[in-house]
Amino acid sequence: MWWSRSSPVHEDNYLRSATDVLHEGPNECRCIIREELDYYRTLVVGGIYELSQPQDTASIFTFAPAIKQCIDAHAHLSAVASATGSSSPYFVYCPQLDLTKHVEIRNHPLENDENEVIKRLLPEILETKLPEGIPRWKAVVLPFSERRFFLAFAYSHGLLDGMSGMAFHRTFLDALQQASRDNDHHGGSPADLVHSSPFRPLPPPVDTKENLPISWSFLLSPLLSLYLPASFGFRASITTPTTWTGAPNLYEVDNFKTGLEMFSVDAVTVGHVLKACRANGAKMTGLLHELIAEAMLELLPEKYDTLVAQTAINLRGALGIAAYEMGLCVGGDTDIIARSSESWMTARSVTTKLAAKSKNTKDQSVGLLRYLSDIRSWTLSRIGKGRGCSYELSNLMSFQPVNTASTAGMKHMVFAQPAAATGPPLSFNVVSAPGGPMTVTATWQLGAFDLESRADSETEFVEAVCQSVQAALGRIAKDVLD
Repeated sequence: MWWSRSSPVHEDNYLRSATDVLHEGPNECRCIIREELDYYRTLVVGGIYELSQPQDTASIFTFAPAIKQCIDAHAHLSAVASATGSSSPYFVYCPQLDLTKHVEIRNHPLENDENEVIKRLLPEILETKLPEGIPRWKAVVLPFSERRFFLAFAYSHGLLDGMSGMAFHRTFLDALQQASRDNDHHGGSPADLVHSSPFRPLPPPVDTKENLPISWSFLLSPLLSLYLPASFGFRASITTPTTWTGAPNLYEVDNFKTGLEMFSVDAVTVGHVLKACRANGAKMTGLLHELIAEAMLELLPEKYDTLVAQTAINLRGALGIAAYEMGLCVGGDTDIIARSSESWMTARSVTTKLAAKSKNTKDQSVGLLRYLSDIRSWTLSRIGKGRGCSYELSNLMSFQPVNTASTAGMKHMVFAQPAAATGPPLSFNVVSAPGGPMTVTATWQLGAFDLESRADSETEFVEAVCQSVQAALGRIAKDVLD
């Protein structure tokens, strides 16, 4: 049966102990409440798969065995958020999943440009409101041919972060490779699309006081607003009248839309850029911050001379959690970036700071959420107030498959976030395929820029930023060869 907040839930079906059931992690509560208020919708990590043998990529039965293996491997895919309209949501176990509610097969596109087809599809998925009462995730399949298809893993941010999407694809690809080796030709009946998974408790939330201790000095000096990243709602005091942060937080249900631009950088160019990064004491994330900020400040009016850049941080390593374990294991950090003519300075500075932050569990800003007495009321209060950062960068790095079997492979990946009514006005989401291109997807809430720039529209502004970053990466790669 399906457990939902309208159904009686037996204690045995709580995904954490009964004493913890009303006390999920503060960040989980924040994300669940944010989605219930419709301030944030659906996260996507997608990939283009290529098969060595032809398959019916327009049939749900082709993918059902691999989807079932994902469900069995990851307890989070059987979790249902309950009491989402309260200040204390919690998760319960769903013992049986109807795959017809979690796998959607789209029609074969008429045009041949795969990237353009994906670019048009993504905003629709990002703006989707996932149904309540069942686990909030869906695999959207877009067949390109009998050997090639795109799969978007679309899911709630309430329990899963970006790396959880990578974990899904890693398990899914491994299952596809096993099925191909076993010559498993799929067919079946509707009964094969109902899957029962054994009960497994969720791991405890990561943002406990034991995992992420907060010192008194960090808490009180100079209070929450300085340290909590903008996506958590506190306006950073490092912003000034000359810092661009877009329009205030806004939400209008009929106009809550996501804008999207994307570009890819081929693997050879990425390799040369990484070589340049190593030579200059920087990482790709730090370099992207420098190039993005440089492009934005060039386009914005001269009265803006600084940007507040937010970075999502994967806390799995610092907390001793396996790299591909699903969960909400993300923190954040902010940097102020000023106009500068010195190449690599920002890239090095951001790299050094993020390296230290990602290894340390003490005084992580996400831990401050537990000091809020009512996350729901606090989230509601954010509308109309200023955004605390200029943009966010989230880099999932390169996808690492379980093995490199030739029966099925991942050729291209994409990562995208939806519009965030109380978050950054603009997000840059980065992911790379193994041996393939690095894709940067820029997403934003339409109307969130309050532009007075040299671009005539938000789309033109983001296009210009993306073109500038892409061109700069090409120049850096060329300099390595010269």
